[in-house]
Amino acid sequence: MFKTLVRTFIFPLTLLFGLSGVASAGPISTDPADWQGLEPEIIDELDDYNTGNTIAATEDELTMIFCDPAHHNIGCQGGFDLWIATRNSKDEEWGVPQNMNGFQVSGLARKNQFNTAANNWPPAINGDGTILVWEDKRKPSNPDANYANKIWISLKLTDVSQLTNPDDPFYKAYHDDWGSSFGSWSVGKWGPAVNIDYYNQKLGGGNLNSSGSSTDGDPEISKDGLELYISTEREGDRDIWIATRNSLSEPFTNLKNLDDYNVDRGGSPLNYGGEDENPAISADGLTMFFLSKRDGGWDVFITTRKSLDAPWGEPVNVCEDLLLQPEGLSGNQWGIDFAGDSLYLTHQGKIHIIENIPSGSPITIISVVDQGGIRRLVKAYYKPSTATIIYWEEYKGNLEQHIPPKFWHLF
Repeated sequence: MFKTLVRTFIFPLTLLFGLSGVASAGPISTDPADWQGLEPEIIDELDDYNTGNTIAATEDELTMIFCDPAHHNIGCQGGFDLWIATRNSKDEEWGVPQNMNGFQVSGLARKNQFNTAANNWPPAINGDGTILVWEDKRKPSNPDANYANKIWISLKLTDVSQLTNPDDPFYKAYHDDWGSSFGSWSVGKWGPAVNIDYYNQKLGGGNLNSSGSSTDGDPEISKDGLELYISTEREGDRDIWIATRNSLSEPFTNLKNLDDYNVDRGGSPLNYGGEDENPAISADGLTMFFLSKRDGGWDVFITTRKSLDAPWGEPVNVCEDLLLQPEGLSGNQWGIDFAGDSLYLTHQGKIHIIENIPSGSPITIISVVDQGGIRRLVKAYYKPSTATIIYWEEYKGNLEQHIPPKFWHLF
């Protein structure tokens, strides 16, 4: 719960070299030099917790939710449970994590509590901390028994007006079936845990989970709550799929394979036909990290897009190309989430953080004439701090070292 080449802007080359020193914005940097030395650091106050390689944090970095199977003596329900840690400011240490069941509205049946004896897996939370989705294994007929991995959801009550406004998403999701106790629920508490199909139907949409025992998991919800990503095996391979909506009061559209989503927008397929999972989306929605086996073993990949309506670009291997492979952080047991200007990671049960992750600079599309006299189009990454162009797709180095600037032309 990562993208390749970032925004595509067209700059005259004279202007391009006049941009030195201008701070960049937008997607996360894919320049290896920017990532060197940015090793994840363990969050010491949470070192006692086995996170199950899952992590979700709000955009203000004041709330964190993860799974922990180990703390049976302080309220664990028997499986992997959802836990919450909070703090009042980024300058403070995280408080002692608490079982999420204690943060729900009162009077809920066992089947609608966050945690049962069945397993809960990767959680994801939107930017303001009002929508929580996760992968849940509870059996429909027995909430304490494991069955098939499906996506579940809960909404947080933040204002008393949500209990009386029929147009509010919280009201739409819960009023009909909890009418007798609904009006007495406390602000600041989380509503019932429900299958996301139930939620989407209440908002006027259709089912999102696949039928039967097929796995739907690793959910990610965008910070604005308008995009939902999951990993699913409904077509055989484990691929990343997406559902969208225009507002929080509307249901999600039917899930679509991210390959089809990308092609519809003029891009190329993103899934590689093997195992792609654990998507994590940045706050602006322009960067995605995910896990993939496309290079053999499990690695973290990053892909970017220039706008929310644009296709995702070709993925870059974070571990190899961006050199983000500190000792002990390898393999597929990663949990990933963006929050603020930090990247939260879990590995081998431990929570890590990379602060002040580097943002990207514009991509410019130019044509060049190489030494053989052949004209070709290239995508070049401009780095303002050094006033150089880095060419990714062939040389993976400074373009100027291979083709002198006098041969560069605007596309």
